[in-house]
Amino acid sequence: MCATLSGCFTSPPQIIQLIPNRGAVGVAADAPVTVEFDRAVVRSSVQDRFSVNRPIPSCNLDAAFHAGPLAPCRIVWLSGDNGFTLLHPRAIFAPSTSYTFTLAGGITDPSGQ
Repeated sequence: MCATLSGCFTSPPQIIQLIPNRGAVGVAADAPVTVEFDRAVVRSSVQDRFSVNRPIPSCNLDAAFHAGPLAPCRIVWLSGDNGFTLLHPRAIFAPSTSYTFTLAGGITDPSGQ
């Protein structure tokens, strides 16, 4: 018996790099947070799925996706929309505090994967 499968079998965008690395300690209070994917993603699919377990002082994470360069924190997209960096030079991490960033499932690429 022989079976033939047709169609396109693809996976959703995958995270290929995190800076700082998962579980990092001793991170600078103003260290950027970067997430890089294996391909371009739809920006709006990331915005509603990116969160942090406790507020970063003076940073509105939802507003960061549309903030300008003088905002306390802002999201800057990598070339090709294959990732982003959270810059927060005027919204520093609180000392001796653990922050957990989460990207919930459902992030898509421009083809809808």
